[in-house]
Amino acid sequence: MQSGHPITALRLVMASKLVATLQAYPAYESKTGARMRFRLILAALPLLGSATLALAEVNEELDETYYEVEHEEGDSLSEAITAASPIEGGYHGYTEWHVKWRYTWSYDSESCWITDVTVDFSATLTLPELYTDDPRAERRFDRYMTALREHEEGHVDNGRQAAEEVEEGILNMDARPNCKALERDANALGLMIVKRGNRRDKEYDRATDHGRTQGARVND
Repeated sequence: MQSGHPITALRLVMASKLVATLQAYPAYESKTGARMRFRLILAALPLLGSATLALAEVNEELDETYYEVEHEEGDSLSEAITAASPIEGGYHGYTEWHVKWRYTWSYDSESCWITDVTVDFSATLTLPELYTDDPRAERRFDRYMTALREHEEGHVDNGRQAAEEVEEGILNMDARPNCKALERDANALGLMIVKRGNRRDKEYDRATDHGRTQGARVND
């Protein structure tokens, strides 16, 4: 192959091995009723093309799902939410975020380098929705939901930051002597950043006492 006449291709490792690695990583449970789970997804997609400039993109998708909470006047609001929760352990909220990346490289006879990176970030919040004729319970629930949502969105922010760091980190990697080394180092970097996001979430929960300092508690 002629030096100075680069070839461009997209190359990613298969998903199963790295997904299994992160699925085995312990889930994190918040005492305020939020159970956090983190998963890294990699996909293998063949692509040929050409590129001369390094390009990057982060795509974001956010979603919310709700479960119904039936409450009768005089009943404990906290117990009603816990009883209705579909979340393992009876937690009141659940946030799950995912980071997926793909990248294109070019290479010549001397080195291999990143030419473009696309990162997909998605997050889903599962939250309670109250049905009651008790106006006092409704007011308490509204206050609780505001605080619970604020706390959960903090975890979403941590996932979003991880996605942005993956995009920036892989895009700015130095060239490697060969594409096998580039692929290895790019995916290792992404995995390290996702794990760092996991640690950031734990530190966030410690700092907020799992959302309690943000008001994420039900006062019956």
